[in-house]
Amino acid sequence: GGESWLNGLAGVPRINTTLAAAPDVLNLIYAMHSCTGWCRDRDIPVLWMLQQVSAPQPLSAAAEREVQLFEQVRNLLSAARFTNAGLLMAGVPPLPAADWLDLLTGLVDADGLVLASFEAESDYLALARAYLEQAVKDGLGDIDATQRAAIVEKMLGVLLQAREAQVSVAKECLAVYTGVDAEQTIRVLSWANATVHLLLRLVLERTAQDPQKIVLGRRDEPDLLLALLADVRRRSAVVAKLDLSAALLQDYLDYGHKAWLHQDDKHAFSVRTLYYLSALTRAFEMSEQPAQKLLDYLRQVNALPSVAGDALKLAQQAASIKLAEFFDWSVQEVRECVSRIDPKVKVLKDLI
Repeated sequence: GGESWLNGLAGVPRINTTLAAAPDVLNLIYAMHSCTGWCRDRDIPVLWMLQQVSAPQPLSAAAEREVQLFEQVRNLLSAARFTNAGLLMAGVPPLPAADWLDLLTGLVDADGLVLASFEAESDYLALARAYLEQAVKDGLGDIDATQRAAIVEKMLGVLLQAREAQVSVAKECLAVYTGVDAEQTIRVLSWANATVHLLLRLVLERTAQDPQKIVLGRRDEPDLLLALLADVRRRSAVVAKLDLSAALLQDYLDYGHKAWLHQDDKHAFSVRTLYYLSALTRAFEMSEQPAQKLLDYLRQVNALPSVAGDALKLAQQAASIKLAEFFDWSVQEVRECVSRIDPKVKVLKDLI
């Protein structure tokens, strides 16, 4: 509710005599009572809930566990960078008087960190090949097409190995730092609107300077790295508390934020987000079936095209059977519940 709700409780009590957009003090008291009831039912401490849904407060100086994270990243990253030497070892011919990285600024930065890409894997491979082929043309001139293609494939192999190694560095280090599984933590990083490249870039910039002054010293300006880590810790705590699997997080980031919650911003996190994610985990608890079955169901029904008539009836029947199997209910019980939740389409697609 924000500041308007706070003012509604802290100021002179106001009770609406007619229907109004702004809630009155009775609405606010009921909302708080309902919220604490939800927390109690889901075994969520109210203070913990408030801490997680509030904007994360970064440390003014790195604590010991941040220092350990920086050191671990620095130690592991040296072998994971994309380098000119790595290309030469893979059989790529050297440039006469230059470094291959100078020609690959669209794929890697000057320190050999692979740039983030939000393309599908097939699109990324096509884009990378195009960049590499142009780099080979610029660096080696007009050589035989077959020879050029072989060089491009060697360079692509080194690039993909470096990308995988850098993702592994981020996974391993963040898993130790947050205490959640490596596959979960890499998705938490994406949920926090960050990338592997951004994390490694910030750590590299920090550790490249005097460790005592930069890692432990206080800074006057906002620290982007500590702010990111505070957000990652907060979201990791939610993942651990609700036991959100890596598969669930990936589905949420891919489409679930919009389809399940009707939330446009996949990175936003609020009481509403926490509530509906907890509702989904509650559904998992109500069944003895693997959680993945319900995730598969949600993906399938949200992939359905707009249908009507007999096609809609078939979709309703198939959806009801899948939910009945998951919850061990009768198909009729499922149909009655869904018809009250969505009386128009009668196919359960979201958590609202």
